[in-house]
Amino acid sequence: MASKGVVELPDSYKSNTAKEEAAVEQARAFRAQYGIMFADRTVPFLLPVNECGVVKHICTFMRPSRMPYNDMYYFDGIAEFVASYITYEPMEDPLHEPKTLRAPMTALRTQSGNCYEMSMTLCSLLVGVGYDAYCVLGYADKCVTTMDETTEDCPQLSEKDKPSAFVTIDSARKEKERHAISFSMRAPKSLRSRYLKMMEQRVVDTDAAEKKKIADEEAAKLAKKNAPPADTFRACRLHCWVLVLHGKREVASSFFIEASTGQCVSLDTERYLGIEAIFNHANYWINMQDCGAHGVKELIYDVGDFALWEAMYSMESETAQMLKIPAAGTTSAVMDEEEDEDDKQDKEAEEDAELARILELPPSWVEPIEINRLDYDTRCPNGRKTVLYKKVKSEQYGLYSNKLGLVDRLILYSDPTWKVEREIREKYRQRSDKMKERVIDKETKDVKEMFERGRKDAMKEHSFKLDESGPEAHRVMTYYKRGRLDDLLQRELSPMRMVEHYEGRLDRLCKRVVDFTARTKKFGPASEGKYRPIAKIEEYFERNDKVEPGVDVHRRRFYMHNGRILIKFHHTATDVSCNEIVFSQPKETDGSMTALSADMIEEYKVVPEAKAKGSGQWKSRLEMHRTYSELVEARENSQKTVRESEDDVAAGLRTREEEQAKLELEISMYDSSRNHEAKKQRQELEMQREAAILLRKEKEKDYLYPYLIRMGNPDTLNAMQAAQIRYECTKGLQARLEQQATLMQEKFRKEARELMRKQKQFQEEEKSGARSQEAAMQYKEECDALNYRIGILQRRLVRHKEMAVKKFADLEAKLDRDGRLRACKPGAVEMHAKAL
Repeated sequence: MASKGVVELPDSYKSNTAKEEAAVEQARAFRAQYGIMFADRTVPFLLPVNECGVVKHICTFMRPSRMPYNDMYYFDGIAEFVASYITYEPMEDPLHEPKTLRAPMTALRTQSGNCYEMSMTLCSLLVGVGYDAYCVLGYADKCVTTMDETTEDCPQLSEKDKPSAFVTIDSARKEKERHAISFSMRAPKSLRSRYLKMMEQRVVDTDAAEKKKIADEEAAKLAKKNAPPADTFRACRLHCWVLVLHGKREVASSFFIEASTGQCVSLDTERYLGIEAIFNHANYWINMQDCGAHGVKELIYDVGDFALWEAMYSMESETAQMLKIPAAGTTSAVMDEEEDEDDKQDKEAEEDAELARILELPPSWVEPIEINRLDYDTRCPNGRKTVLYKKVKSEQYGLYSNKLGLVDRLILYSDPTWKVEREIREKYRQRSDKMKERVIDKETKDVKEMFERGRKDAMKEHSFKLDESGPEAHRVMTYYKRGRLDDLLQRELSPMRMVEHYEGRLDRLCKRVVDFTARTKKFGPASEGKYRPIAKIEEYFERNDKVEPGVDVHRRRFYMHNGRILIKFHHTATDVSCNEIVFSQPKETDGSMTALSADMIEEYKVVPEAKAKGSGQWKSRLEMHRTYSELVEARENSQKTVRESEDDVAAGLRTREEEQAKLELEISMYDSSRNHEAKKQRQELEMQREAAILLRKEKEKDYLYPYLIRMGNPDTLNAMQAAQIRYECTKGLQARLEQQATLMQEKFRKEARELMRKQKQFQEEEKSGARSQEAAMQYKEECDALNYRIGILQRRLVRHKEMAVKKFADLEAKLDRDGRLRACKPGAVEMHAKAL
């Protein structure tokens, strides 16, 4: 974001209004009175100088604003944005207030600011979205004021350790329900000796205590070794942070936010050592509680309690009562009874106006906070920000600033000097391969990749070894539910086994386990040995409630080396075992298979009397052969499916290599600032639309357009078409002229009939003697008006006849000059008229 100079800033930055000057004078008086009453305390920080050198009231530096982004509606998103977008600059003199403070929008433009500027920016955004937020003026530890987080745990690794103050009311209720006591089955009684268990537990506890003691001693030594030197100015370093009180926006309990890091801090923290005052855009409160012994741990943040927090600006009624000023419309007890009533009212009005002028906080003079989409996505200054924590390095990247789509990287180290990497956690956005997260364990060489929805193979997670490659290495592939046609959910691979999990298949297959054998070295093309030899295929099926358990197949196992087939059925709720059938492969004799006999089938029946298929006697030899043939066909299909799975794994790995080699970042079609192709296409469509509108308007001005459009708007006209258009033009003009003449004649007849009716009525009244002088005058006026209109209509008809001849002549001349009708030969129009 480009920064503005002092000259380009608004006039409100460079001068004070009368209301602002009154607020400044009131603040100076407040500071003077505070210094007299509390000589041992620091004078409140009320009147900083802005970037233009003008003294402003500190409350007017804040302007509640809201930005049109979803993440900027919640406190954690706002805090993260401010900490990432603005680079923290420690104060040169942490023992005194800064000489100059810049407005929040100025800090955002320069992407730099101290704790005061960052806190006011954060508080303005929080208040703008409805939080009860305040800027806190107080004292903090040296690590906080210098933003030294090398001794702190990374907040991204300790999300589960956040205090309950940051939990909303709704989430707290869900957490309480989750931990509610539920009924469960009673555990079986243990028959083991309690004395032996006690002795074993005593030994375990002793070993654990010794290990804990040794670990604590080592931790104490390490902490003592790495402990920073004693701070000479402890509890004297000034700092500013943000307080969010409970109540609004479903905040269950109050908490602090450190603006420089964006972290939420509990109220009983030891980072902050004292509070002098809090303020926001509406008021300024002085802390009247003691912070010496316990810091901020035991403070009560009830700003409505005047005994705990002294407000600089109060409600009008409270202020009037506190200053003992009579309300409007009442008479003061100390006033002179002989004073004139008008003088009393004028004095009361002046007092009320003076009170409102002095005790009213002026509106904010700063610009509203506005960030465009491009700057909001970039966030970090120069597109990158690095923060060191205890054995952790955090790297943040702006959107599209990294060519791999990387937006966040956490590097975990085994040593406190950040040299030996232990684990790397990366987050990505807008990648063409849809990868959103990757975790690399440097110690175990494990890699886990997580993907968003939208991939062709519907992959959700991919786990593999960093030092192993190829389709036969250890890896686990997880897919989105209903994302594949075969309903595959997970595929586990190892050199000697492949396990596939399914869900929702029509054939109720839920799991397939394939065991491979070691390859035997053979001479020949490499393509012949790309598949591993299969030793066994085992398939599991879900329960089918429409079939009896003794008939419903639960598991079938195919042995490839001897051709045996094992079938196990589901067992009932009362049975421990289940029905089983084992088919042995018929032997080959002289190159042909022998017939399947009863001795090649082994059966196990849970209930001998059960008449279930496979558990009773075979009805016929034909049925036995049909069942075995179906199983052999199923074995061949399963073997074919296994080969397809191996090909699918190999193709998927090749696709991943190609995706990483040709990685591109996806740009939304609605992102006009980055998507140049979409912008160019949109401009071309706009130009085409404007050209089409201009062409249509030009055609609408063409007198032949209504006739040409009936013929399909041809480029050229033949003799027949030209004659037809010429005939239609002349006939159209004739019809319009006749219509106009008919309308004028109808109006002429109407006026004539009205005149005749008036004359007849007048004659009848004259004969009967009922006509008065006024009626005669009215009759004369009406007749004059009718005669005037009739005369006009007569002249119009005569002129219409004269103009019709001229219009016909002009139309003929215009048609003769039109080059599109040159194909029309003389006499063609008369011939066309006769033909019609």
